[in-house]
Amino acid sequence: MILQRLCEAATQFDFPPFGYQDGPVEWIIELSPEGRLLGFVPTPREGRGKRRGKPMHHPFVRRTSGVRPQLLADKASYALGYAGHEPSAKDVADAQNRHAAFLALASDCAGAGDRPTPGCAPSCGSCSRG
Repeated sequence: MILQRLCEAATQFDFPPFGYQDGPVEWIIELSPEGRLLGFVPTPREGRGKRRGKPMHHPFVRRTSGVRPQLLADKASYALGYAGHEPSAKDVADAQNRHAAFLALASDCAGAGDRPTPGCAPSCGSCSRG
């Protein structure tokens, strides 16, 4: 009875789905259905401090060490292979490893299930072409 009431009450809130979290998303990368880059769109920045951007539900995995990409929503080093301004050789290698893991996860997403997953297939094709 209590569990049923909790489940009913949960529908009144905007909780993220399992495996997602709420967090600021600063940029959206727009791709065509074929995976062609259409542009970078900044999201409205809210509040003060280091982490700004539009609050959105996005996939989330906890990272403590090692390379663990987040599906279609991650830092520039993962999503784009960006190593930062004036990177060291280690920074470049780390960014390349992170980006390769991001592409592999997006590719797995695109190939999962009976049909292509919208959003995953274009992201794989675009990123793998450079």
